[in-house]
Amino acid sequence: MTRHHRDETGDLRYPARRRALVALGGAAIAWVARPARAARTDLASPDVHLAHGGIRAFDRYGPDSQHQALIDAAQRCVSAGEACLARGSRSEAVAHMVASCGDVARASRFDANMLTDAVARAAAFCADCESECRARGDAAFQICADACAAFVTESRKLTQAS
Repeated sequence: MTRHHRDETGDLRYPARRRALVALGGAAIAWVARPARAARTDLASPDVHLAHGGIRAFDRYGPDSQHQALIDAAQRCVSAGEACLARGSRSEAVAHMVASCGDVARASRFDANMLTDAVARAAAFCADCESECRARGDAAFQICADACAAFVTESRKLTQAS
């Protein structure tokens, strides 16, 4: 017998045992992963959300939301602001604008009660960000300034309607 568990003919000494252990390990992994996979499919089921007041959340909110233009403007501000931060902007106005517009984009999907106040705060941050970005000559900052101006325009529509 050699040190690699082979006999004189060169065959492995315990091949069936190793195959059985590998199969048992694979079965154990599959059994452990089963509840996680089942939980994901249950959450994806539309009937799971019927417990929330008998309403399916995705029936009222989403791409056909009444605030879709505001959501789009807020998301453009967030992506443009993140580009500014990536280009080296150390402005607090940009950081505040990214945070507040992200909050507005999330809150407006659900038509939150405090949406008007959040939009007013975000519009103030966008106005500050726009003035700082216009002062810079880089194209990324100009794109951010344009996105902020578009958000301020959309926010006026909501605040005037309220």
